[in-house]
Amino acid sequence: MPVELWTTVPWLDPDESQDEIDALHRALLVAGADAISTTAAGAARALCDEFSTPTRRRKLLGAIRHPFRLLSIHGGGEERFREIQEGYRAQVETLLQAGVDMLHLERCMDLQNVRAALAAIDSLATETPVLVTAEIEAMGSMLDGTLPEAFIDFARAIPGVAVGLSGDWLGLLPAVEQLLAVGKSPDALFLNVIWPCGDPGQIETPESLLAALTPIARPGRIPILGIGTCAEPAYLRALAVLS
Repeated sequence: MPVELWTTVPWLDPDESQDEIDALHRALLVAGADAISTTAAGAARALCDEFSTPTRRRKLLGAIRHPFRLLSIHGGGEERFREIQEGYRAQVETLLQAGVDMLHLERCMDLQNVRAALAAIDSLATETPVLVTAEIEAMGSMLDGTLPEAFIDFARAIPGVAVGLSGDWLGLLPAVEQLLAVGKSPDALFLNVIWPCGDPGQIETPESLLAALTPIARPGRIPILGIGTCAEPAYLRALAVLS
């Protein structure tokens, strides 16, 4: 079964106009994205519908951003947990009003923050599916030290939650190969793409991205492959041979 190609839209500049945001979303859909994950979901809804066909629906994921404070690292107790939970709830309410197909809790670095976000979603009693994506650092774990296998076990125990992993290839791909070996593959994989800056942990060209993901895209492995931290359509076009 062919994989689906998803992409996450980087944090949008507050000074960008609506026309610029629409042009970015449109370019990604033209390049072949089966789904886009964005905070600007209201504007993207109509575009995803425009590009959908009876046999290929373009999905809209509402991206939920994290606060800079990580509960496991910075602490703050129950009061801080509730405060952060309310911040997540406000984001989710806006995304649901925009008509997203799925909520995307992306680039999770702290399991306590994930718990706060999931509590916020649960409080709204929505039936909208949820994708929770852990950001795997070069050290092979989330920033709070949670290992990929433990994160997958945690998320799989929650009804209605799909599991994703994201990160740079140096930390992410070895972890994914280990998970596949023990039969614990994630539902989605987002490989971060950054423009060239000399960091060996970053994918620099569309061709290197294709080379990195081709072994993982074999049938029956991971059904969704995505691009993280990049809005350059050329990277999506390079992956079209996998879909």
